[in-house]
Amino acid sequence: MAASLPSLAPQEPSGSAESAVARLPKYPVAALAAAVDLPTHQLRAAAAVELAKRSVPLKQWLAAAKSLPLRKTESERFDDDTVRYVANLAVMGAVTKGEILVRTPPGKHVGPRPLLFCWHPADGRGADSLRMWATLADRYGLLLVAPTEAYEPYRKQGWSYHPDGYERMQEALRFVRRHYDVDEDRIMLAGLRGGGHMAWDVGIRFADQFAAILPANGSPRLGTPFRDSNMAYLESIAHVPVHSLHWGKQEDAQVHSVNRAIEVLRRFGAKDAKRLDHLSQLDALNPNLPGWPAFFATRRSVPKLLVKFPDRAWTPHRREFGRHHWLEALTYKYGALVPFPPKVPASKWRKLDEPGRLAYLDQYLRDMLPRIEASMSEPGIFEVKDRHITSFRLLLSEDMLGTKKTVVVRWRGRTLHKPIVRSAEVFLREFVERFDRTFSPIAEVRL
Repeated sequence: MAASLPSLAPQEPSGSAESAVARLPKYPVAALAAAVDLPTHQLRAAAAVELAKRSVPLKQWLAAAKSLPLRKTESERFDDDTVRYVANLAVMGAVTKGEILVRTPPGKHVGPRPLLFCWHPADGRGADSLRMWATLADRYGLLLVAPTEAYEPYRKQGWSYHPDGYERMQEALRFVRRHYDVDEDRIMLAGLRGGGHMAWDVGIRFADQFAAILPANGSPRLGTPFRDSNMAYLESIAHVPVHSLHWGKQEDAQVHSVNRAIEVLRRFGAKDAKRLDHLSQLDALNPNLPGWPAFFATRRSVPKLLVKFPDRAWTPHRREFGRHHWLEALTYKYGALVPFPPKVPASKWRKLDEPGRLAYLDQYLRDMLPRIEASMSEPGIFEVKDRHITSFRLLLSEDMLGTKKTVVVRWRGRTLHKPIVRSAEVFLREFVERFDRTFSPIAEVRL
């Protein structure tokens, strides 16, 4: 069943921030649901602050979050197992229409479902993704989500590495998570060609959202430090299974990038980072291959050592790129610019082959970009190291606070004791924006 592309005529979100927040319902569950469903980050942030002013205890907000009802939106039948939504997606401050196909695997299921979120090539559409991944998704009981990217630059040039692309992808995922009981610890990201580039790029930049990454005939990218480069951030996903599927003829640059990415991930301790070459798409997606059961059983995890390279693709610093589980880089030293390309003696550069040059540039950026790492030796005690980071925060759930009245942070040769302040506002800001029912931060430490 073919469907026309949705209209992209943008519309401003209706009403002002003040009126939207003023209309929030009285009771906690309804109020929280309404705040989560506001169309922009700015509205959601304002709503979280307003809800925090109400005389509702933190425990009640936590209970309300567990009781949040799913939304219902009109859809049409696409095939026996799939429905089609035309969703309102807020992108770059305007609301556009987007087609989203959702396929439910056959058979009964109790509780939250694992989800495979897939992106199509530039010249394709969601229905193509649906056909490509359906057999795997059905075999392993995955909810399959296949949006159609109608944004014209993507359809002409492929994945854009621009804010509009990230926002549209995140909005589509948010829409599905609000309409289906999705297990947020088992969201997997996949795509073919341009969608494969997206899976690498989004998986790396939003490292704490996905349980596994499954790019097909796509690759990470080494560009300048200020836009499409993402290989420098690979350390953040060393704990995430990455199976990079390939078949058919591929460009040399893509081959080199994938090989380099797998090498770097393994150097950082990745236990399930693989390049898997096949004769055809049919071979690559054969549901009987031995590695699939373990791959699709993967759950989102938090590594003992968190590493974050704040994304410098866009200035000023974009807040959604600073967070990695409970660690968030807030600001970095703006003057810490990275000279690019680096000055390399001509004699040395000539001796390097193409993979060698890629490896050199990749390591150069990784050694120069702002970076922060943090670990929790035990609840309430944290070690932090940084390069060119000027401020950060730790987001702490109840089981991360320890038994003392303070949180201890060792940073830059100092041992800092920060009082523990349980806060409804901290919880509301995070929940309303990220709608994460698994991780519930109730306190923060800012330095």
